[in-house]
Formats: sequence, structure tokens, C-alpha cells
Amino acid sequence: MFKVESGEYSPEVTELIKGRKMLSVVAKGGNNTFRSKLLKLRPETILGDQKPADMNMAKCCLAGLFLYHDFVGKAHSLCEGVKSLAGCYWHGFVHRHEADFANASYWVKRCGNFPFHDSLCLQAKLWAGERDMSINTKFLSQQRAWEPLAFLDFVEREVKGEGRDLELCQMISDLEWRMLFHYCYQKAKG
Repeated sequence: MFKVESGEYSPEVTELIKGRKMLSVVAKGGNNTFRSKLLKLRPETILGDQKPADMNMAKCCLAGLFLYHDFVGKAHSLCEGVKSLAGCYWHGFVHRHEADFANASYWVKRCGNFPFHDSLCLQAKLWAGERDMSINTKFLSQQRAWEPLAFLDFVEREVKGEGRDLELCQMISDLEWRMLFHYCYQKAKG
């Protein structure tokens, strides 16, 4: 499972994610405890003293932090300006997090595969296998590669109350956030 190692992120980022709660499946309103700290961060400063090698990835990281703390409007404005596959991924994530599934689908279709998808697929498969299979989770145990559109459909059914696996949905969504954030942070560092 993905873990944050000490010193892996800048002190400012570490403070925003240490001891972190699990990402909610859909936004519940901004976490005002961290609002002022988030607003002080800039793409130029997200790596601390290191200047980002890839400013778009730094913007993606900042969008991810705002999303994690449920400030979806700010997350959206940051990622929609990033014209890259990672920007598309965050854009889809934001729309999924605000339960705008049609818009999320549009962006998910544009973002393609990412290097962490194999690990995400494997962990989702393991977690699904530890539970009673339902029609909504069966695809997780059978997929050979990460299927973001199938996962989006799963999230939508769970959010609409058509399933019984919201906790699993939240666990996978949280892991996906962590993996995408880590990927973007490493790319921002160069």
C-alpha cells in the first residue's frame, strides 16, 4: 500500500496530508482548518525550496491538495488550465468528486493510462476479493487492467445509493488520489 515517507514532500505539503483522513467519495464542503495554508501555497512553492521542473505538474499537485480538502471550485480552476493528461485526470477526478458524472466521464476518456494504474488495479482487486462480491464490485475482481470508466460507473451507483460498497469505493478513490498526487509531485520535481 502507498505510504508517505518522511521528507518525501515539502514541509508545507506534508503538513496538509500527514495524519490525513481518507478522501471522501464526494465533496462535503471545504475543510476550513487548512484553508489558509492552502491559499498560501503556489505552484512555484509547492516543492518548498526547490523550483518545479514542470510547472503544470506543480499546478496539478496544488489542485489535488485543494480537492483533498474538498475545495472543489479552487481545484477545478487550477486543473482546467493544465493542458496535459495529468490535468485531464485531475479534471475528471474533480467532477467525480462533485458527483458530476457525465462531465467526469468526458475527462476520464481523455486522460489515458498512467504508470500507477497496474498497482491501483491490483490493490482494488485485493480489496474487492476480501468482501462479499456484489454486482457492483465484480468487475474489480475480474479486471486485468485498471478500468477508469468502470470505476466511475461504480462510484456513481454507490453515490446514488444503488450499491452497498461505498466504503470500498472510498478506499479505492483515496488510494487513487494518493497515487495520482505522488505521480504529479515526482514529475514536478523532475
